This record gives sequence, structure tokens and C-alpha cells, in this order.
Amino acid sequence: ASSYLFKILFLFLIYLALGQLGLVLQRLMGVSNQIWPATGAAFVAILFWGYSLWPAIVGATLVLHLINENISLPLGTQVFANCAEVIFAVSFCVRGADFHKSLDRMKDVFRLIQSALLSGFVGTIIVSVGILISGHSNLDLIHFLQYWAGHSLGLFMIAPIVLILSTPSAIAKLEWKNFKRKELLAIGLALIGTFFLLMKVNRPLLYYFYFPLILWPALRLGQKGVSLMVFIVMLTIIYESTLRTLNVESGADVFTGNYLFIVLIMLQFTGLIVSASITERELEWAVKEKQIQSSLSDLEHKMLVLKKEEEAAESISGTKTLFLTNVGHEIRTPLAALLGFSELLISDSLNDIEKKKIYEIIRSNGSQLLNVVNDVLDISKIEVGQFEIQKISVSVEDVLNDVKAILLPDAEKKGLAFKIESELNVPQKILTDSLRLKQILVNIVGNAIKFTEHGSVHVKIKTLIDSNGLNKIAFVVSDTDVGIPVDKIKDVFLPFTQMSILPTRRFGGTGLGLALSQRLARSLGGDIVLDKSTLGEGSEFTVTIDPGDAVKIAKSEQRQKEKEQEVQKIDTLKVLEGQKILVVDDDIDNQTLISHYLKSAGAIVQVAGDGVEAIQKIHTNQFDIILTDLLMPMMDGYELVKALRQEGYKKKVIALT
Repeated sequence: ASSYLFKILFLFLIYLALGQLGLVLQRLMGVSNQIWPATGAAFVAILFWGYSLWPAIVGATLVLHLINENISLPLGTQVFANCAEVIFAVSFCVRGADFHKSLDRMKDVFRLIQSALLSGFVGTIIVSVGILISGHSNLDLIHFLQYWAGHSLGLFMIAPIVLILSTPSAIAKLEWKNFKRKELLAIGLALIGTFFLLMKVNRPLLYYFYFPLILWPALRLGQKGVSLMVFIVMLTIIYESTLRTLNVESGADVFTGNYLFIVLIMLQFTGLIVSASITERELEWAVKEKQIQSSLSDLEHKMLVLKKEEEAAESISGTKTLFLTNVGHEIRTPLAALLGFSELLISDSLNDIEKKKIYEIIRSNGSQLLNVVNDVLDISKIEVGQFEIQKISVSVEDVLNDVKAILLPDAEKKGLAFKIESELNVPQKILTDSLRLKQILVNIVGNAIKFTEHGSVHVKIKTLIDSNGLNKIAFVVSDTDVGIPVDKIKDVFLPFTQMSILPTRRFGGTGLGLALSQRLARSLGGDIVLDKSTLGEGSEFTVTIDPGDAVKIAKSEQRQKEKEQEVQKIDTLKVLEGQKILVVDDDIDNQTLISHYLKSAGAIVQVAGDGVEAIQKIHTNQFDIILTDLLMPMMDGYELVKALRQEGYKKKVIALT
């Protein structure tokens, strides 16, 4: 409330003072209301503070009528006209909410000019109607035009200087802090000199010297500078014109009477147009400069990113080369054993015991080779997001027993103490992918056994709450192995990376075990972290997974029981007995192996080498099931299924790949 009253009082005093100044100028110059600067002040106040300040205009107009008895206009008409023209001017400017008070665009200047002309016309119409109705004085075209021009010029003189100086500039150059003292001094001296010449010398051409003075600050000092210079020039012209009207000074009459309108309008219009035009260009340059800087910054950022990507690619290329070397070794070793011992089996000199031993060696190397291939395929699937997790109810004890059964022989061969223990609060059942959990534990615990020469490997199962407040089941694997070098700890979970040259050559491995296990653990809702590792003393890893909730575990157990019952029914009914099955595969060995298993189950089997041959056999035979490879020459499995479905074939087609 106090702020509002202060604004009302402030506008009242300003409007009263400028209105009185306008009346004084009218009496001195002998013309009807030549300039009415109060309109400009009221326009700025209402533009900044709102329409609620109209009572200040009413009060000031009433006081002006009281202290000036020679005002011929009706009081009510004058009050209404003064309020209406200001409110109309503000409404016209702010319509569309795209009016910049700083007048830094050409369209803002033209909006203000239109506002001044139209608001002055509105006020003049109201006054004219009031005069005609009341009959206070005669109304003619000259008085109409003088009133209109006086009120429009009053807004056009006062509003720009106040708006420009009170509104933050669009660019830094327009701020006062960038004004140069020497230039200000030079412009000031030029103004004083010009004013002296205009006052003392009757040389009309010198009057136009004011216009270069407008261009100078517009170019060098910006919009604020030019508006201030124009305002000073206008004041000097009004002052000098008043003196000549009173015959205090002699000289040409270019600044007297109605000529004053033209000169002041030309000055203000020229100043605003020049400064707005220059400001627009500067703003465009500033935007372009900013865009260029942004483009350069983006380019530098992209170059930096490309450089990092190049370095990363080189690093990945190097690690992949090392990985391929190690994987090649891991593949060639069991593959060579498979080929070598397979040739030995052909020999007739082997007895049954030797053949059985060679068979076990072939089986062991085949399993090792399959594990290497599975690791590579699994991590590739995870990288491309094609890895699927199947969570079912799992017995923690069963998982641990399976892991122990797989790894205990290796530990006993090395004379290691191998112990698995579980805390009492560990749940008996959890909801997870048992196959992947076993794969993780076999990898982590298997590494511990592989890298430990003497001592023990200890696995402890417990529950914990992670940093997000979620329940987890943890498998803590500690050993007394060779330890991990400090410079390799940060890379221990990276794919294609092995801990050091010595352990790799000594113990073997692809370098995928930890990377794959960590990704599997994360897919099970947990993680794998290296808690600690000391060279020569051992390491400790913690595997965490999400145990699931009791409701989901119960539902999973029910589904498993139903599936087991279905499997038992299937086994009892021997569903392959008499079933005609077509095996489509381009690999003859696969054809032979698959056919053998199917025939053992009682099926009648035929084979085809590609999709084209398969379609021919399907047209001449009635098959119950089709088993097809996906990647084949001539016509692959995808094209085969598509062709069959288009022909209306509706029997089962099962993909084998």
C-alpha cells in the first residue's frame, strides 16, 4: 500500500510539474498548447507500474485547472482526455507482449511513434467532442492539429529518453560503463559551440549541424548516448526558440511557431531510427559472433570427443588383439588335443582301458572348448542387449552343492582347503536364474582355485542391505592366491583384459571371466566388486544378487511343479514314437548327430541340406515337426519359414542354431 501511494504521489508531482511547463511554454510562444510533456511522463510510469496509477493524472489535471484560470477547456473533458490518451498509448504498445522498452529494434520505435500519434489523436477527439458539447470555445482545424501535435510530441519527446536510460541494454556496448570520457567531453563542447552559434549568428544552415551530433554518439556511445544527446539538443532548441519568441535574441525564425514541431520531430525521429538501426545491426553481429563461438566450441568439443574415441578405439583394438591371441591359444590347445586323440582312437593297437582314457580326454577338452565359446558368445549377447534372464525359485543349498561338486576336484588336486559356509539368516529359496548364478560362482570361485597355489579358498554366503536400502544376498569369495597388481586393479572387470602377463601364461584364460560374471550379476539385480587384493597374500571378491520376494518365489515354485508334471506325462507317453521329423541343416555332422538322438527316441527322420531341398521334401511327405538351422546357403531358415507360411503350412517349425 505504501509503495502504491508513493508511486501515485510521484506521478502526480511529475505530471503537475511537466503540465505546468507545457502551459508556460504555451503562453510564452503564443500558440495553443504547443508541447504537453506530461503525457510522456505518465506513459512511462503506467507502462512500468500499471494502469492503477490513473488517479495521479486525474489529480494533477484538477490542480492544473485550479492554478491556471486561463484554461479554456472543460475540466471533465480534459481529465478524461488526459487519462484516456495515456492508457490507450500503453495498451497499444504492449499488445502482443512483444514490445521492448529499451527501443533497441526498429519495430519498437515505430510502435512507439504509432502510439504517440494515435493516443494524441484519441485525446484530441475527446477534447473536440467536449468543446462542441459544452460550447466553451471555438474549434477550428488549426487548434485541432496543434492540440494533437502537442500531446503526441510530448509523449514522443519524454518517453524515449526515460525508457532507454531506465531499461537494461541488450548488449554491453550500450551500457554507461563503456562511454569514453574524451568523447563525452568532445560531444559536450560541440553542443555548447553549436548552441552558441545558433544563439548569436543568423545562419540557418548551421542549425543542421545538430544532426551529425546525433550520428556521432549513435555510432560511438550507443543508444543511451544518442538519446541523451537528442534530449539535450531538443532542450536547447526549445530554450532558444522561447527567447526568440520573446524577442530576447534575434535570428532566423526556423525554431519558432509551428516550425518547432517539425524540427523536434525530425531530431527525435532521426535519433531513434539511427540508434535502433545501429543497435539491431550490433545485436545481429553479437548473435552471429555468439553462434560462431558456439560452433567453434562445439567443433573443439567434437574434436576432443573424436580424439578420445580414437584413443579408446586404439586401446580397444590393442586389447582385442591381445584377447584374440589369448582366445586363439585357449581354442587351439583343446582343439589340437581333440584332433590328436581322435586320430589315436582309430588305431587298432589301443586296448579298452586306453580308449576309455582317451575318450575322457576328448570329452574334457571338448567341454573346455565349449566353455570358451560360450563365454565369448555370452558377453557378445550382453554387449548388444540380447541376453535373456529366466528367474525361477532356486534353492541356495542346491546351487552351492552344484558349484562345490564342479570345483571340489580341482581344489583337492592342488591340495587346497575349500570351504563353503552360510549364515543363518540366508533364505533357503531365492528368485533368480540358477544357470547364470552357477556360471558366476563357477567363474569367480574357479578363478580363486586356479590362481591359488597354496592355502585355501573360502566362500561365505550372507545377506546385506545395499546403498539404496535394498536387500541383497552376497557371496564373499576369499583366497590366498597370487593377488592382483595395483596397476591392474582398475581394469580387472574390463573385457578383453587379463591381470598380467605372468598369470596369463602360467594359468591360462581368455580374460572374459570377470567381465562376463560382473555383467551377469548386474542382470540378476546385483554386482561384483573387488573388496581387496594384495600381491602374494590373496584377494576377496563379493558377488551380490537380488533374492526376490516371497510371493514371487511361491508363484515360481507352483509353475515349476506344473512344468515337472507335464514333463513326466510327456516322458510316459513317448511322444516321439512314430513322429515324422525333417532335419534341415547344411552341416552333415549336425544332421547325423541330431538324427541319431531323434531316432533313439523313436522318431522317423529325414534330412535336407537347405531350404530349397526342404520345401521339395515337404511337398512329397507329411512331417509332424520340422527342425531347421537358421543360417544356410541357397535358402536359409528365415526364408524357409516365410515360404512355408505363405503356402499355408501350419505345422510346427522349430529353429536350431
